[in-house]
Amino acid sequence: MKKNIILIGIMAVLEGGFGFSPASFAQDHVSAYQCVQSGQCLPLEQVLAAVHGRSQGELIGNDLDESQARFSIFVYRLTFLRHNGKVMRMDVDAHSGKIINQEGR
Repeated sequence: MKKNIILIGIMAVLEGGFGFSPASFAQDHVSAYQCVQSGQCLPLEQVLAAVHGRSQGELIGNDLDESQARFSIFVYRLTFLRHNGKVMRMDVDAHSGKIINQEGR
């Protein structure tokens, strides 16, 4: 039974279920690349260097939020695993590199 559930989960991911598909993943990278090339967004590496002292942990996830793109507002949503085992989320203005919000200190 457990093997069937795992197999169904793997098939769903491969079919684009659970909100993930290889096409959408590729499009996210293209959008981020275009944002950086246009000068609207800093490269992720530069943003990570700017917040390094505040993160105090390992980056385990990142996303470029484009929900406010029509207003030229882009936000990096970063997720860190801190040394104490807790997860911290940080929103960073993709243009300036300034921290907008931080949760899970």
